[in-house]
Amino acid sequence: MRKLPIITICTDTTNYYNRVAYPFASMCAQYFGVELSYLVVLFRAIQLIKIFLRTAFGVSKSCYSDDESRLFQGVVQGSRTAPALWMIISIFLVRYLYSKNLTTHLLILLSGIVIPLVALIFVDDTDLCAFNSGSEITEELVLKAQ
Repeated sequence: MRKLPIITICTDTTNYYNRVAYPFASMCAQYFGVELSYLVVLFRAIQLIKIFLRTAFGVSKSCYSDDESRLFQGVVQGSRTAPALWMIISIFLVRYLYSKNLTTHLLILLSGIVIPLVALIFVDDTDLCAFNSGSEITEELVLKAQ
């Protein structure tokens, strides 16, 4: 059995949900049939949201919010719509990587099936894998991963 180098890039990006750009999210969601009017209401509600802090002492009297000149961005962590919107956006990101042929091929030894893999994604935790095809030296693999 030959041993070949592999590079796995494990990322844990904070505040993914809060960094979603509305134009891109809107286009992705509309592609899957979400009505524009729903998206306008959703994003406007997020932009104008007032966040109160609840502790053991009760709910705060003052709220955290932005003014009209600096509106909130993103889909708000904890929102019921955030996971669905992020999944829709992730589909487009993964499709883009596949279109650029940035895949790693995994061979399932028991079945002999080869699976093309771009990434393992769970919201803000992403593992990108770059395997050696057998002909690459380690330096080439590092460039492939970058």
